[in-house]
Amino acid sequence: MPVTQKEIAQQLNVSIATVSRSLQSDPAIAPHTRGAVMQLAASLGYRHRHKNRRSRSNEIIQIGVLVRTQASAHQQDHNPTFNQFLTGMSEASRPMKVSLSMDFVPPQLCDAIHLPQNLPLMIREGIVKGLILVGYFHPQTVAALNEMLPCVRIAQHDPSVAMDCVDHDDMRSMLLLIKHLKAKGHQKIGLLRTGTHLSFNRSRTAAYVEAMMVNEQQLDPELILQVDDTQPDGFAMAAQRIKQLAEQGVSAWICTNDELGYHQMQALTAADMDVPGDVSLCGFDNQRPPTGCVKLTSINAPFQDMGAVAVRVLREKLDSPPREPMRLMMSTWLVEAQSVKDRNKQSS
Repeated sequence: MPVTQKEIAQQLNVSIATVSRSLQSDPAIAPHTRGAVMQLAASLGYRHRHKNRRSRSNEIIQIGVLVRTQASAHQQDHNPTFNQFLTGMSEASRPMKVSLSMDFVPPQLCDAIHLPQNLPLMIREGIVKGLILVGYFHPQTVAALNEMLPCVRIAQHDPSVAMDCVDHDDMRSMLLLIKHLKAKGHQKIGLLRTGTHLSFNRSRTAAYVEAMMVNEQQLDPELILQVDDTQPDGFAMAAQRIKQLAEQGVSAWICTNDELGYHQMQALTAADMDVPGDVSLCGFDNQRPPTGCVKLTSINAPFQDMGAVAVRVLREKLDSPPREPMRLMMSTWLVEAQSVKDRNKQSS
């Protein structure tokens, strides 16, 4: 059953009128109230139905979507998460009278797409009224694009740039993973991460630290392991360190995303370590395993809804007076698979 404004109002103890005006970014509503309403609406999957306003005159609004691609091929062919973002945007755009223009940006241009010689035609010719950014772009590039047009980011939050972001709740996710691992008898749990320039690595590292404190676990910096995936032997070196720490009782590792988890699983297999027999792994994004790997226990998020919310937020930015930027956090859930060993059964 669809979520209603009345339900949102009841949960926040505000009036239905306040909810309605907040969803329309009414500047008369306090910023913290608007943010709370929009965040709860997003987390509950509320779909805002725009009423035709005279100011819109039924015109079609053109919005640009910049998607970072992989080095060899279009990102959407390889990343099912991005596919879901784009599906959600497409579905949300039709009733909102929004037309989407896609531009897939190769990595070599991602740090310079804002320069005049590299600007996509849709920006250079003023075709689009706003932008949605999908994937990692350098903060300098993001800031420059945000100066040109109203922008919204998906799953990449950079506190140095004042911009709306639709994100997943990494704190809740980390608590779910640690609770699950502890229920399976794992007492020493480490974190595997890659490049710190990626916001999800920073966010999930911070969430790991806080979740350990919430669970009254002593934080050991040795258990935050940076995997150098830019080096050919980066995963192999991490596998050797994991093997050493397994002898000290570290039986489970949380990977900051599934791609890292599966690469590390392959490196552990090459190092004669079995997952989950010798060590347990889990991750984020609920991706399919490559051939020869067991499915990771992972965190899933409403990626399609995140794409839809990004379109709604940007459309409302274009229709309404300026406001303070918001970070909307979407709820996540745990998907149990084959990569975590139940140590309770072993001990009994």
